[in-house]
Amino acid sequence: MKILKKLGLLAAVAGLLGAGAAVLGSSPSVGVKATGDVPSSTETEPSIARIWLNRNGHWERENDKWQLVVGENPIESSDAIRFRWDHQLDGTAPVYLVYFDVPVSQLIDGSTIAFKSSSIDEAGETIEGATIEVKYNAGDNAQVYYPYEDKEDNNIWKVSQGIAAQDWDGTKESQKIEASEVAKYVLAPYGSCSTDKNVGVGALDKLINTWIHTNEDVWYLKGDLGGNTITEWNGTEVDAYVKYQQMEATYSTISNSEGANDSAVPATIAGFFVVIGIAAVGGLTGAIIYRRRRTAE
Repeated sequence: MKILKKLGLLAAVAGLLGAGAAVLGSSPSVGVKATGDVPSSTETEPSIARIWLNRNGHWERENDKWQLVVGENPIESSDAIRFRWDHQLDGTAPVYLVYFDVPVSQLIDGSTIAFKSSSIDEAGETIEGATIEVKYNAGDNAQVYYPYEDKEDNNIWKVSQGIAAQDWDGTKESQKIEASEVAKYVLAPYGSCSTDKNVGVGALDKLINTWIHTNEDVWYLKGDLGGNTITEWNGTEVDAYVKYQQMEATYSTISNSEGANDSAVPATIAGFFVVIGIAAVGGLTGAIIYRRRRTAE
């Protein structure tokens, strides 16, 4: 009887892992994952939110700079980061983004923030450029702001959100985003177990649709999330795809509890089964699981 009970337990675990593997077959990604890679559920919440700006061809020369003004606090942009997609098929127009790291305590839902551009001329004088105000709602930083001149509104400068203004299509091979840079710069600042919209998974649907893949599971990434070790906001290191899966599992939990539509995250269930599968196998055998799949090339 004891042997039968043990066999029944093993069969149940095997069935669980089999179900997870079946779901994972539709989730294109690469990850080499050990049991120790799973982010801790006891982590505290990040205190810094990252806001992205695609300067969209405006004020992005060597002597130009952008500030983000939150309340009365000006925040300087990061250095420009090339995400390696191109506006032209021949690769002659790479796109660079900058970001602003803002204390979450300064981001008030529904408040006004402002992007300010300026330049330094040959005489060393500062020339003020555009100042563009925009209403900020929690979770907007999951997308990318871009400035533009509205020709139909007296050429007034405005700012909108997307990832690369009007000319980007991440489903095209020539315009895919480097997965290693998404891992390092986009995912790293988030807390995978936090439900906050600015620094956790509360706006994961926007984050995924902006940076990872479409609702139809067409991936924007060039290369693999898995295999990229990123340094978390709290200093720990984790495999980028493992973190992505943990974020999906957390998002699934809060979406289901709120009755929200989580169709924007088609791999959520896959992430859940991977976490459960790793824990189960680790408990039974102490072995390390290696699972390899491809993202969109």
